[in-house]
Amino acid sequence: MKKIEPLYIEKDKDDFGLRVDCAECGTLPGAICRKSCMPIMACEFGHRHSFKVIAYEKHSGRRRTKNLKTRDWKQARLEAAQFQKEVKESISPKVQVEKPIVNILEKQNHSLLLTEGMALHVSYLRGEQNIPDHQRRARSEGHCRPVEKCYLDFISCLKKDYPVKNLTVNQVDQNMVGRFHSLLESRNPAPRTYNININYMQTLFNFLKREGHATLNPFAGVIRKPETPKITVLNKEEYEAMLEIVQKPELGICKLSSGISKNYFRPWIKDFISAGIFSGRRIEELAKAQWKSINFDREEMQSLEVIDYKVSRQQARLETNPKRILVPITSELKNLLFSLGAERYKNDPDRYILAGDEEMSRDSIKKFVSHSFSHYWKQLPYSKDKQASYKTLRKTYLSSLAGAIGISNAQVISQHSDTKVLSDHYVSSLVLGETAKNFSVFPNKDQNKGRQKKLNELRKSEKNLSIER
Repeated sequence: MKKIEPLYIEKDKDDFGLRVDCAECGTLPGAICRKSCMPIMACEFGHRHSFKVIAYEKHSGRRRTKNLKTRDWKQARLEAAQFQKEVKESISPKVQVEKPIVNILEKQNHSLLLTEGMALHVSYLRGEQNIPDHQRRARSEGHCRPVEKCYLDFISCLKKDYPVKNLTVNQVDQNMVGRFHSLLESRNPAPRTYNININYMQTLFNFLKREGHATLNPFAGVIRKPETPKITVLNKEEYEAMLEIVQKPELGICKLSSGISKNYFRPWIKDFISAGIFSGRRIEELAKAQWKSINFDREEMQSLEVIDYKVSRQQARLETNPKRILVPITSELKNLLFSLGAERYKNDPDRYILAGDEEMSRDSIKKFVSHSFSHYWKQLPYSKDKQASYKTLRKTYLSSLAGAIGISNAQVISQHSDTKVLSDHYVSSLVLGETAKNFSVFPNKDQNKGRQKKLNELRKSEKNLSIER
């Protein structure tokens, strides 16, 4: 027997009083099946579903309903509109007269179980098929796992004193929030870890409010812990030490906790390190950059065009209109590109710039480079006083860039949402302090005159050069 698909009405098409009626559980389910607690599109009782119209008499307010025989959405809307018209005009249609009770679906929004709400949000994060296309924001598995763990932690801290299986989203109160706070505090978390977990729960209830399932957000007033991130950067000595050590195959052997030995040496690891510190881009972006990604102006390399995969995934635009970043090709980056074969591979535009001969997949390379960097860094003496990862290269680049051209101009190049993100997470105050050493509150006037004279001469020479061209 062919399986009959469950009926489902999208929220933006919820009109004419149409609802889905489930004869199996005797309710009007919304996005969640109230019997299986699964998304309605996965309900196994689709054959028991029917469209139901709910209308109210104009003067008495008496509730009238009608179950439709059709399973066609367009036909159901036509019949629902006709039924609404008959009821409002007090024509006596063949209807099922019911006692004036509270609309089950309307109350359902206020009685959605907490576990159902969590499952619905995780389904939304994963971009599963029951989510309308325009709302789909598929997150990576690495993003979804900690969110699910946070939800499980919240449920576990309530199990002892609350009936969590029957707890609705609107029954979550400040006492329960306090329980979760105590659970987090008992683990002595870093401020950022604490804040991330609170953010997960706040985001959950914001989502449930937006979907009409929650009236308040109990986590809205939770005070975040002040974060003072230590922005680590590499100096030239540390960078050169990394380049040297990653070229030693014998130091690439790492024994994992499982007892298996893994070799983190590859001859192209040093290229990824140099590319990271000279471009400030993430591993995935560099791993997938091809020779055709280089933009030229008068046969001069001007910029390296990479895709911002992280932001593109967050904004669900990776497949349609990915965010692209133009990385200025500085003299250091240009020298690196020439050493990697810019001349040799100019007729092979689809070849990857980094690790072009590597058979490992680009996604695997992303993880491998990250683990390799951390493995080799731990073997350097600097690791005793400084924790570093591949992301440190990005911070080093952005800190130096901000010191050279100002944080506002650096933000234009890096394409961060604002300068606060840069200053809070990427730009080291130590690097900016080094840049400001030549600053003077009371500058020498003669020195300023000399600088102005040199500037005028430079402008004059540039003007003459443009005339000659």
